[in-house]
Amino acid sequence: MLYLILHYLTLSNYIMILGKPLLFIALTLMPFLSVLATESPNSEILFYKEHVLIENGHMLTIDSVAIQINNKYGEEDLSVVYDKLNKLKNLKAWVEDCTGKLLGVLPKGAFQDRNLYQETTMYNDLRERVFNSNYPVYPHRFFYTSTVYTESILSLAHWEHRSTSTKPMALAELWIHRPINYPVQTLIHGAVAVLSDTTNQRVNTRYLLKPTVQSVESLRNPAVIRSQNFVWVVPEQINYGIQGSSKTWADFGNWVGRLNQGLTLLPDYEQSKARAMVLGLKDTISMVRVLYHYMQDHTRYVSVQLGIGGLKSYPASDVSINKFGDCKSLSNYMKALLESVGIVSHFVLVNRDEYPSPFYQEFPTSQFNHMMLVVPVGKDTIWLENTSSNSAMGYVDVTTQNRLVLLVDGKNSRLIRTPALNAQAIFGRRSLKVECTPDGDATITVQHVGRGWEYEYMNSLSKDIDAKSQFKYLDPFIQFKHYEMNRFDFMQVNRDSMYSRLEMQFRMPRFLQTAQTEAFLPQIPIYKGSHVFFKPESHTLQYPIPVCETDTVIYQLPANLNLSYLPDAVVLTCPYGKYRSEFTTSGSLVIGIKSFFVQQGTYEPEAYRILYDFIQKVAESEKKMIVLKM
Repeated sequence: MLYLILHYLTLSNYIMILGKPLLFIALTLMPFLSVLATESPNSEILFYKEHVLIENGHMLTIDSVAIQINNKYGEEDLSVVYDKLNKLKNLKAWVEDCTGKLLGVLPKGAFQDRNLYQETTMYNDLRERVFNSNYPVYPHRFFYTSTVYTESILSLAHWEHRSTSTKPMALAELWIHRPINYPVQTLIHGAVAVLSDTTNQRVNTRYLLKPTVQSVESLRNPAVIRSQNFVWVVPEQINYGIQGSSKTWADFGNWVGRLNQGLTLLPDYEQSKARAMVLGLKDTISMVRVLYHYMQDHTRYVSVQLGIGGLKSYPASDVSINKFGDCKSLSNYMKALLESVGIVSHFVLVNRDEYPSPFYQEFPTSQFNHMMLVVPVGKDTIWLENTSSNSAMGYVDVTTQNRLVLLVDGKNSRLIRTPALNAQAIFGRRSLKVECTPDGDATITVQHVGRGWEYEYMNSLSKDIDAKSQFKYLDPFIQFKHYEMNRFDFMQVNRDSMYSRLEMQFRMPRFLQTAQTEAFLPQIPIYKGSHVFFKPESHTLQYPIPVCETDTVIYQLPANLNLSYLPDAVVLTCPYGKYRSEFTTSGSLVIGIKSFFVQQGTYEPEAYRILYDFIQKVAESEKKMIVLKM
């Protein structure tokens, strides 16, 4: 069977499979036709095919790719990723011209084998075999095939491909070959053809996928909801570490729980220490708080992805000794500390991302990349993020808030929703004092109280980055490109307060602009938090958290200047946002008070154009200056 599948992957047999010789002609003429119609891209994917073969409970994944390189700028490094559970068995590559003539075969020395470095992971067993599509004849076609062998199967395929103007894709095709008694669950978005036949007790299913077309600009905008076309196939019966099922979320959660069962035993001395720390405390919340602080102060987060470590925790005793772990191991360690004093807690699986991918409730499988812990307390729930040594107890951050997650509770496992960060939870406040000198320079002193994203950023910056390096990371809180920092300081707050305080002072040369007998004092734009409002395109965008900011700016006018003009009060509204600005005077002071709000939500293209127009009106209104007379 393996020989037959590999045999399918040559270009000539590719034509025979489809039974459409005209497709070969189209592929041959494609680059020339595209040049006539428009400027051809640097490279284009002619086809990307994958065959997944289930045999005796194991899996072979065989990829076949053809890329046309139209010029030297289309050359690129390519790679095939594998690890201990997914072993690379075969990799071949060769070059043809556009008529199908073989130009060369890549020798063994053209392939480099190396560890796949991941910035967020300290230990992993991922490797990649790297090669390059370079050949000194243009255009040319670069082909490669690879075979990966997998014993522990959690997913057969999550097949999705993007097509862009700079690298279009003509065809994406997936084949699943499985025994008739090997049931699977399938989720399909955008497949243009599905063909299936059963022969010799085997089911062979072909999915012809229309690649998702996306502009290069949209890929730069994290708020764009990308309507992906994909095919996702998982086994109904899981064979990954231990046997399990993905028929329902209860089944899948029960499997995760059993996979991590028996790992919460702590050394006797650590159990005794935990009991001593909560001695005399009567309420559960106080006990959780003490143990959570202990975990934060005595462990650190290190991502470990070895073997089935992507889903299974290391024993709590390992964390107790080594003082580090990944999200699963630290959650398991915290669970063990709570168990030692009689407090029940549960694992929670979550997709951690500020802009999360769509979640498919109807498709029980691993749609997660992170683990947390929840502690039921009466009718309430305490959420514990165990990878952060800085977060307040019970804080749900911008990357995990307001989404469906899987509560792991044996056969009672179920989907629940994390708390949402509402306007009150992310409300930010700034007080600014602007002191201008007669020659036009200004000293600006800022007191900034940050919540939500600002709290998380300030909190991490103040505690994880050394003082000498912190200055370079302050730009998100300053709306000016050129300034001279005098001083800054992160003010101490209670460790479980869900806000941070930043005080800073910087100098702005020639902030006050003079012209003959008048001087012009610019407004300081309202702070808009972490949001970036890109120009509208034909995309649906998501802003998962609201923006809610207020600024109070006090301008101390120079003694030799008198007030001539104040900008009028401004009130701007749209269905999705509000802005207010008002200036008053008190002696030699000008006081500006501003507020800005944008609601969270999903914005269809027309709605986002309305919001963007509102943002532009805010920016335009803030260009009006305070006018002074000499």
